[in-house]
Amino acid sequence: SSVQLPKEALEDRLGVLEAELLEILLRRDVQRLEETGTKLDRQRHRAVKTMATANPEEDNQVRELIRAGFAAGERVLRPADVVICKYDAVLKEEGA
Repeated sequence: SSVQLPKEALEDRLGVLEAELLEILLRRDVQRLEETGTKLDRQRHRAVKTMATANPEEDNQVRELIRAGFAAGERVLRPADVVICKYDAVLKEEGA
């Protein structure tokens, strides 16, 4: 018979597995790309969603990480899936 693990125990085991996999990647000089607050870089990021902003300085800024990317040195193995801000002048007018 199969044993059902409680949800918390399963989440703990998955967390341990994720940490071990990330450690293996780090030993092979593969870095995780988690760059919220930086400007969109199409080599390192893939914008999967946009959010309107009234602040023109936030245009093309990474707002949220959806899925981490990975790079080996300067070579991107998988770009990070991110949510970016897009400046909307109408929002600025409404807020003024």
